Amino acid sequence: MAILAEAYLAVARFFESTLGKGGRVIAIHPLADGYRAYFETIEEDQYMRRTGREGIIAVYEAELTDGLEVKAYRRKNARSRSAIPGPVGSPDEAPIVVVSEP
Repeated sequence: MAILAEAYLAVARFFESTLGKGGRVIAIHPLADGYRAYFETIEEDQYMRRTGREGIIAVYEAELTDGLEVKAYRRKNARSRSAIPGPVGSPDEAPIVVVSEP
């Protein structure tokens, strides 16, 4: 299996277990010491469903080691489903969450 396919699966499994919901990997970029990946998922809660409001699409960024372990992640941006997607990243980016110490 190609290394990018393995990274894709590692990111998808990590976010599905961490966030407790599915989504899709939308990009993977090789770095000097690992990979950077972006994962997109729909975030909605009971209030939004009860009031008929649409869910929010959130994009998360993850940094992976060469061994394909997620070492840090953060939510890059969020938008309503009907909004036109813009570039990844925004002024209201969440802080990085460190998963493991190097």
